[in-house]
Amino acid sequence: MGHHTSWLLLVAVSALIPQPAFARWQKVEEARALTWSNVTTTIELDGTYTETVDSVIEIKSAEGRDYFGSGRVYYNSSADTFTLGVAEVINGNKVTKVPASSIDDKAQISSDVGYDETHTVRIAYPDVQIGSRLHEKHTIKTHTVPVKGEFSQRMLFGCGSKPAMVPTSATFRSKLPLVTRMFGPSGYLDVATSEDDGYHVTTVTLKKVAYFEPFNESSTYFTDQPCPHLVISSGRSWAEIGEKVSPDYDRELAKPMPEPLASLAVKAKAQSKSFIDRANAYTAALADAVRYHGDWRTVRGGIVARPLADIASTKFGDCKDFSLATAAGLRMMGYKANIAFVTRGQSLPNPLALPSSDPFNHAIVRAEDESGKAWFIDPTNFASRAQGIRPDIAGRPTLVLVGKNSRLEETPPLLPIDNHTLLESRREVDIESGIMTTHDIAQVFGSAAESVTGLELRITKEQIDELILRGVANDNEVLSGRIAPYDLKSRIVRDITFEDTVQTKTEIPLSTAGVGFKVNAVGENFLKIDMGHRVSGLAIGSPELVNKKLVFLNAEVVGDLPAPCSVDSPWFSATRSIEESDGAIVVKERQETKAYGIPLEQLASAAFKDFQTTVKGCLGSYMVIYKKTAGEPLAH
Repeated sequence: MGHHTSWLLLVAVSALIPQPAFARWQKVEEARALTWSNVTTTIELDGTYTETVDSVIEIKSAEGRDYFGSGRVYYNSSADTFTLGVAEVINGNKVTKVPASSIDDKAQISSDVGYDETHTVRIAYPDVQIGSRLHEKHTIKTHTVPVKGEFSQRMLFGCGSKPAMVPTSATFRSKLPLVTRMFGPSGYLDVATSEDDGYHVTTVTLKKVAYFEPFNESSTYFTDQPCPHLVISSGRSWAEIGEKVSPDYDRELAKPMPEPLASLAVKAKAQSKSFIDRANAYTAALADAVRYHGDWRTVRGGIVARPLADIASTKFGDCKDFSLATAAGLRMMGYKANIAFVTRGQSLPNPLALPSSDPFNHAIVRAEDESGKAWFIDPTNFASRAQGIRPDIAGRPTLVLVGKNSRLEETPPLLPIDNHTLLESRREVDIESGIMTTHDIAQVFGSAAESVTGLELRITKEQIDELILRGVANDNEVLSGRIAPYDLKSRIVRDITFEDTVQTKTEIPLSTAGVGFKVNAVGENFLKIDMGHRVSGLAIGSPELVNKKLVFLNAEVVGDLPAPCSVDSPWFSATRSIEESDGAIVVKERQETKAYGIPLEQLASAAFKDFQTTVKGCLGSYMVIYKKTAGEPLAH
């Protein structure tokens, strides 16, 4: 490389924005199956109930044949008695009963870190064709309920990956007074009530075909279910629900802590002084001592934890068990701690409709520190981070169990600054050899650090190094690499810094103007949204903050640089600048995602249209065309 200055040309490249998808609701005739059913539920004063479901699924496509040809019915073997009455295939006038050998009933371990699925009955229907009708009738008698004297159910009609639903009915005969609320598009559901021989009778009728499945639409986002749905419940208040569940936990929390759990609490308290440090030390030690395991041997219908002595002796547990053990440990250290129920998920849950135990799928701990500040701790995870809220339980209602004072609270929202990544990359390219030398510093803060916390407990350091080098190389050949020392042996989440210097054999981008590198567009996903062809909102991920700095050493720019640019909205903000500094080209970007998604009505707003215009005008992609100038090489 010579010692004379070579010139660079900055060429603005219009972002190639894909044409918006012509999304729409699927038509009924496009459904993979049709279904109709009659459901009868009889509810007693103690909340136990018997449900009989008589349903038919008509197969309309090859996809439907594959998907529904194996039927599934779920029940809780500890709380329910299941009886299969009919399982048959109807092809025209031919009726084929499913043989007993094609019906399988097995326990299922939970597929997620939450409550458990218990048992699955699988029915392998024979001779299923397009046009076949799969007739199935079963009865489930629930003899053990999560909350004594309480009944609730949520019913969806025509969404949630179900077949299109033709007119259907459900009848509830209840000794308990019931309240019903309907949601979704109007004109589909009818609810009638009456009294019959001491029973309150509620009949729900689907009056017309319901089918709400988006077609040709990605990143769907709904703030509530798009189809007609209802919630039916006997619950009068959230305090009443909590008061009925609290005693099961209070009895265990009043007992002495068994070993080895007691020793874990004593050690955590002794080695730290603050609530956060003690909570992290204890939950990390608990995760080492007790492994997560979906417990299909549920207590009270899957909402009550097993006894502390059982958790300590078996050394496994589910979310309820981990939360009970954590609350007990924190109380032993002198802190207020209570069990809380929440809906866990990567997007915000449906709005709460009526008081019941039904909406929640996960148990956590609400605790107070020395000053009385409340913290929501999820001890089920591999890593411990009491100092911050996790994305999958942030910003949503939680039922805190405090006896008669049980109440709904809101978990704190996840703020972008609490999920922060900072990346700085300094690069030097030898154009003749195609060798790029890269020096990177990556820092992850808060929730962003959780994915790598304790990684050395899962895989070897050699594997981690290889993953880092592969990520830096971006599928290019690695010639050499040096990674600064790091420590990922602890389960406790702390801010982490990675540093590396890597040499790669690189395919240098070429154009008719010369050699260059591309600065990718920011916010391109927002530009693909055309409200003329959209049926749902837009999912955009979890709140997060990402700062990037890319430095190309020994380079100069000739021509006009784009002016620094910024966009802001309630959902997403970004800034970007491309400039020269000390003989280098420097690209700086700051991207802040503020929400989990953008509801449909906001996508249709003038504010979103203005936001799109600003993004398109200032955050498109650029190709920087360059040749190197003289300068000191990047140290290896």
